[in-house]
Amino acid sequence: KLLFSGLCFYLSTEVPREALEFVVLAMGGKVTYEFDPKNISITHVITDREKLNVEYAKIKEYVQPQWVFDSINFNKLLNVREYWHDVKQLPPHISPFFDENDTERYVPER
Repeated sequence: KLLFSGLCFYLSTEVPREALEFVVLAMGGKVTYEFDPKNISITHVITDREKLNVEYAKIKEYVQPQWVFDSINFNKLLNVREYWHDVKQLPPHISPFFDENDTERYVPER
């Protein structure tokens, strides 16, 4: 329940804000819709676009929305580098809602 405790997420305009806000808050994180690159309380910028301010990229993680959902599915904070905004191919994403009896379903190595 506290996976995102101590983290604050800025949710960019192009991401599914309602779903992300729900899961981040449910996992103990904070959400903001106002981006101030100098605001050190913002730890993660969830975006599908390029970095909003390269000067401050060293103190904030810029990741794609899938990182949030995959971290919840694995119950740990995953390596953000695999989910940077400019990554061309994201790690395989499997919904936690699958039929275990389906022998033909795709199961990635991860």
